[in-house]
Order: sequence, then structure tokens, then C-alpha cells
Amino acid sequence: AAPAPGLLRLEAVCGGGRGRTLSPVVKLSESISQQVLENERPLVISDLTALPPSAEGIMAGGFGLNALVCVPVFIDGQHPGGVLISFAEDGHAFSDLEALLAEALARQIGVVWHMEALQGQTQRMKTELETRKRVDRAKEILVDQRRMTAEEAYGWIRKRSMDTRRSMREVAETIILAEETGHYSSIPHALDLFGKLPLVERLAVGLRDQLQATGVRRVSEPLTGGGRPPAGH
Repeated sequence: AAPAPGLLRLEAVCGGGRGRTLSPVVKLSESISQQVLENERPLVISDLTALPPSAEGIMAGGFGLNALVCVPVFIDGQHPGGVLISFAEDGHAFSDLEALLAEALARQIGVVWHMEALQGQTQRMKTELETRKRVDRAKEILVDQRRMTAEEAYGWIRKRSMDTRRSMREVAETIILAEETGHYSSIPHALDLFGKLPLVERLAVGLRDQLQATGVRRVSEPLTGGGRPPAGH
């Protein structure tokens, strides 16, 4: 996998128990892997010492290994996102079967990487959707209780997020919690206490979500103090 353009990060290295620590990042320009990534085809080398110095050659030499098979790993089935390298001891000639096994393993690794990427993308979408729902609910509260427009409410939440160095979701959850419990006298005060009691507030938010999931909703008093919040709040 490439942590940055021109670099190759070693995700996992098996050193045969010989206790050698390898550099976690190598330069593609100094590696055989670059050729494999560019050509998108496997490469078998029987003697690394016969080639110009390379990152792979340096790694293999530390273990007394001079042969390798390097296979591209296709994350989405179309574009290589990394390589699988198998080293062998000096004099070993990789057979066609061994090369095919390396390619099969690389395909499986690609499937795993692709699934991980999809799961991460799905989780990000869920988080963004939940945040949007919380912010929209908080906007509704501000519009109803503070006589703001939807645009003003969003701007107020955003400014509060920047002023308090909290995420917009945290600010929105505090507004929702203050409205549903009627515990705080004002939203700014609620935000201050939110920072001092993060665990208690988050537990309260979690309890509220559980109640809503079971169809139970607390009827609470509206926020006190009508009209727009003072400037800077």
C-alpha cells in the first residue's frame, strides 16, 4: 500500500523468525515493486544479486534470500493498490505452480482490502447521515424556540462548534438534550456543562436514543428564554 506518492508501506513482513527489523516504508523508485505496479503483471526473479541494488534485494539479503516472486494486488479488480512479495533462499527457482499460488493469494488479499474499504466507506456514510439528522433536529429546535430561520440556526450551530472546539454533532446533541430534558436554562450553559461532563451527557444521549428506539419519548418543557440568543452565543 502507498502511504504517499512514490512510497511503499510494508503492511506485513515474515522474517522466518530471524529477528531482523525491516524499514516500514521504501521508495518505489528504488524498488522492484514499481515495475510490477506499472506493468500490472507478476515478476519472478531467481537471483537478486545479479540485478542492480533494490529495496527488495536489501531486505532479502538480510535473511539470506535471493529469489522472489512479486505479484500486484488489485483492490477493486482493476487497479493495483499494492504488491505481494514472496522470497526464497538462494538457488530456489519458483515453479509455475508457486507463481500461480502467489497470484491466488494476492487476489484474496485484494478482496479483503476492497471489503475493508467498502466497510470504512459505509461507516463514514452512516456517521455523516446520523450527524446530519442530529443537526437538522437541532435546527428545528432553534427555529421553534429561538425564532431563527433555518439558515440562521445552522450558522449558529456552526459558530458554536468553532467557538467551543466541538464537533457540530456534539453541539447538536447538546441542543437536543437540553430541549428534551428541560434540564438546562439555556443552550450556551448546556454547552459549557457538556464539556465538563462529557461522560454523563453522552450516557444521557445514549439513553434517549434507546427510549426513542422503543417508542418511548419524554415530554419535556421547552427551553426558557425566548427570542434570539445574545450576540456571540
